[in-house]
Amino acid sequence: MGRFDDITLEELHGLREQTEGEIPRERVLAAIGRKRGDEIDRLAERHGVVEKTIRNWLDWFDEEPIEQAPYDESRSGRPSKLEHNQREELFEHL
Repeated sequence: MGRFDDITLEELHGLREQTEGEIPRERVLAAIGRKRGDEIDRLAERHGVVEKTIRNWLDWFDEEPIEQAPYDESRSGRPSKLEHNQREELFEHL
């Protein structure tokens, strides 16, 4: 039993109202659907993702504080191939 089991529908609805961004909001809606008893395959179809993605989203609600669960962790990404001054010059031209 994880923390998701302890989160109420009311808390999820409140979180939905506060959540910014389309994908994070989808994650909260999936959690609400699961809380209401929807099966994983139905949620995956509804949200246009594979079942593993739904499971990952729900795991975040078990592992992270509720306020952080809908959001991705920040990632450093690939280092830029442009130097700072090259990037500034590019933006000036655009």
